Amino acid sequence: GRKKPNGKVLIGTVTDAYQPDEAEYGITRSILEILADYRMLEVHILTKSNLVRRDISVLKRLDNCKVGFTITTMNPRIARIMEPGAPPPQMRISAAEELIKSGIPVWVFIAPIIPGITDTEESLSTLFHTLHEAGICEIMTDYLNPYPAVVRRLKNVYRRFFPNSLPMLDEYLIQPEIYRNSIKNRLEKYLGK
Repeated sequence: GRKKPNGKVLIGTVTDAYQPDEAEYGITRSILEILADYRMLEVHILTKSNLVRRDISVLKRLDNCKVGFTITTMNPRIARIMEPGAPPPQMRISAAEELIKSGIPVWVFIAPIIPGITDTEESLSTLFHTLHEAGICEIMTDYLNPYPAVVRRLKNVYRRFFPNSLPMLDEYLIQPEIYRNSIKNRLEKYLGK
């Protein structure tokens, strides 16, 4: 059986390790190759990129490796607006399926949940249905962290692209606890808790 790992490395928790330039430079891949020599390490990667598929051969050499994909919506238009430059959600799902087929455990991080945009019944049911179909069972969620700079940027995005959802954002900012409790109940329905 597997020995218990004696250390954990988290890659991509602050900045995605699979930036577009990674395709050319392979810095993340070279790091993974080095980590593959340390059998007792647990390696977790979090990304919004399908480029991680390129590294399946290296990931398979890691005894304790897990890959997480941040996916907040399956709606390509919303994804383009909210995550400019990131590969479309469907490409991330395809990459996740490929990793699963290769025996690499995959989880999904739905974060942040965006009031009035990605928290709608339609958005959540489509996302959870897609994850289920792809064979992804491990799902984590997180709420919007209302830092002033983030809120300023978000309000501009709402005004420009989602004006009808602006009241939902304002409601969240005024009473985050009430919003979180209501969304938590809805999420539990999808997560089967």
